[in-house]
Amino acid sequence: MQDVILSWIIYAYHYKRLDRMSKANQNTGGNFSFSPYVSEVKGELQETDPQERCKVIENKLPDLSDINANEPGEGYRNFELLSDSYSEGQLTRYLLNSASKVVHFEYIYEKSENVKSIHKGELVDVETLTARLVDVYWFDNIMLFSGRSEDISKARNKLQSELVGELRIEKVSFPTEILNEVLDNRHSDRHLNEKTPRIIDIRSLTAKGNEDVSQISIHGGKGIQTYTKYLEDASKVTQMIATFEYLNYTLLANISESTIHIYTINPSDSLNNKEKLLVSILFSSSFIRNFNNSKPGALK
Repeated sequence: MQDVILSWIIYAYHYKRLDRMSKANQNTGGNFSFSPYVSEVKGELQETDPQERCKVIENKLPDLSDINANEPGEGYRNFELLSDSYSEGQLTRYLLNSASKVVHFEYIYEKSENVKSIHKGELVDVETLTARLVDVYWFDNIMLFSGRSEDISKARNKLQSELVGELRIEKVSFPTEILNEVLDNRHSDRHLNEKTPRIIDIRSLTAKGNEDVSQISIHGGKGIQTYTKYLEDASKVTQMIATFEYLNYTLLANISESTIHIYTINPSDSLNNKEKLLVSILFSSSFIRNFNNSKPGALK
């Protein structure tokens, strides 16, 4: 009898959790965080437009497994172009057009965990299933993962194993050479696009040094030109907190090789949370495209 009751507790808890999971969003309250990567593709994924890419990966990746009360599930769901969740009246033409190029899907896996529960006045161990969710935003060759760091690592490895030989995902790198060109107005034409994030203030910066200097850290907003002097002895930026102009917005962001964290977007009253998410995705993708040193392309 006790086994039946415990099974019912597991079942009820599990499906209550699934209802919460279906409403989960890793980015809420206008504060957004992504783990950035650069993708390389071949096979059916090569030279696909966003709509085709969305269909290809939906067909190739396993659906979220049928879930029961006792076995962990794992899989993918909610394949869509990001524009599908917006109406024309919500966004400017540029934002709506850009959203139609972002493929969005979710990776979910479940972990079996033991929790304490009281049954008829007694404390008993109950095995439950806890869902972990990672949002994936794929814009051209840029992939942004949103979720807990341990879950993102699992999602990235799982995605590459599911699409082995067709997809490779690489870390980003932000060399100081490119940043210095931008700060010192010596940048090439690729940095002149009006859709490129423009740095208007740096609050702090940490960089990996060259052979003579192991690390350089600058804090306190010393003026943009001051940073170019210090960065001459550095090879790549490891973390930067700065204010950017992007489109018609001002963003405060903390950027590193592992995370792009958007703290604020102003003017904030002109955008709802979904619109801020889209601006954050486009900003992050544009920053990576212009400041990243990885060389994306087709897998050999």
